[in-house]
Amino acid sequence: MRTASCSRITREIVLYAGGNDINAGKQPEQVFKDFQLFVSTVHQRLPSTQITFISIAPNPARWSQVERVREANRLIADYVQKTPRTSFIDVYSHMLNEQGLPKEGIYRDDKLHMNENGYAIWKDVIGPKLK
Repeated sequence: MRTASCSRITREIVLYAGGNDINAGKQPEQVFKDFQLFVSTVHQRLPSTQITFISIAPNPARWSQVERVREANRLIADYVQKTPRTSFIDVYSHMLNEQGLPKEGIYRDDKLHMNENGYAIWKDVIGPKLK
C-alpha cells in the first residue's frame, strides 16, 4: 500500500490466510508468527484499524494437514483474545459434520475450493460479525 493511498482511514481488515502456507510446508508456529507480524505492521501504520482473521477452513483435499490447520487456528485465536483491535471468526467448526469431518456438498469437485453451499456457510457465520 502506498502512503498516498492511505488518505482514507482503514477501519477494518478481514484476512483469510494460512491454508496455502501450511500446504507449502510452513508449520503452524510460522503461520502464527506471520500473522503477528502482519498485525504489528498494520497497527504501526494504522493504529485504530480492526483486524479480523477468518479461521483456516478444513477441506477434504488437504485433510492430511488438519492437525496443523487446527494448531494454527488455535494459536491465532488465543493471540487475538489478548491483542487489542483483533478478532477471530471461526468458520472451521461450521464446515464440519457431526463426525468432525468436512461436510459433504460444500466443495467443488476438486475438494479444495468451496461451492455456493460452502460460501453460504461463510455468509451466515461471517456476515453478522462484520461492522
